[in-house]
Amino acid sequence: MDERRLNVLAMDEWQFRSFVDEQFRAADARLREHKELLAANMALTQKIADSTAEIVETFGATKKGAQILSAIGRVAMRFGFWLSRFLFIVGSLWAVFHGHWPKGSE
Repeated sequence: MDERRLNVLAMDEWQFRSFVDEQFRAADARLREHKELLAANMALTQKIADSTAEIVETFGATKKGAQILSAIGRVAMRFGFWLSRFLFIVGSLWAVFHGHWPKGSE
């Protein structure tokens, strides 16, 4: 048997009651400490959850902004595609009508 068990077996009734009471008080103190640590942990967890929610909202807004810019880019690309052809034809006609004929070998 270990020493602690031998000490408990050697106690009289009042010593044993005092020992048990001391053990319960120590356990109660540890339980209170764990409850305080758990409360602090829960507060920190809630703070992290709130921060994470803000980050998710920010990414959602960024995603929407990127989609809008992408749509604007698609429209501008289509417009630029047709505008470049139109400007090429108009510029070529202007050059021809103003005496700037293309030179074949240059």
